[in-house]
Amino acid sequence: MVSQSASSSTRDPDTVLADMKLRRGGFLLPHHGIMALLDPDALAIYDAFYSRLALTEGPFTEFEKEYIWLGIILTGREAIGTHHLHKFRAESKDPSAIASVFAMVAMVEGSEVFSFPSENWGGRDLGINAADAYLEALLNACRHAEVPERLVHLGAAAICVCRRRWPQLALHIQELYRLGTPENEILEALAFTMLPAGAPNFINACAVWKSLVESGRVPAGPTVKAWAMMPLSGFGSVSFPDVKHSAFQRGTAQGVGDRA
Repeated sequence: MVSQSASSSTRDPDTVLADMKLRRGGFLLPHHGIMALLDPDALAIYDAFYSRLALTEGPFTEFEKEYIWLGIILTGREAIGTHHLHKFRAESKDPSAIASVFAMVAMVEGSEVFSFPSENWGGRDLGINAADAYLEALLNACRHAEVPERLVHLGAAAICVCRRRWPQLALHIQELYRLGTPENEILEALAFTMLPAGAPNFINACAVWKSLVESGRVPAGPTVKAWAMMPLSGFGSVSFPDVKHSAFQRGTAQGVGDRA
């Protein structure tokens, strides 16, 4: 039996929906209505969570935030995410900026071609370093737009989470440290993926970041280092992504941590 809270069961459904549509400025999606009627408390929690990740500026400018979000929406082929496109275009009228997002998504999704030779063709030395070749191709694809390299890596990191490209995610986190990116920006970009790609992928992304800090491959600041050194508990035999042995990996830490 499905229960309803007192606040929803004692009010006329048409009134509840009309009030909510008015509060949202006419913006109403299917899940809003059913949650408002059957579980308004859950809707309030969801709205607060969504607003924090998608509507507030956080550590990014509006352009930076929407650049990352547009990449996530394209990666998931989310037809209902066009409001992010409208917001992005309101911040940038430069067509090359939008083209940069498309190129970024395409390069990340095709990135495994760079690791294929070393992982599948045995001892055949083609003179190609997977990490260097991938990053060069990615940045060249996005270079026609005036988008900072840091922002390309933040967007690419979020796409990697959505597509479960864990070795590539580790590489982008390493590059973000090399560029002096504040650690709260890295967290924000990864957290964006929770709504469209699910919490388990975000958890794995944090595990990848933790592994990089634990192994000394990124120079985390004291706050992040304290988190990374905290032993995990309660997970039994659960295994997290292993990015220690990948064609995309580099072993040295570059940059300066704790810049949030």
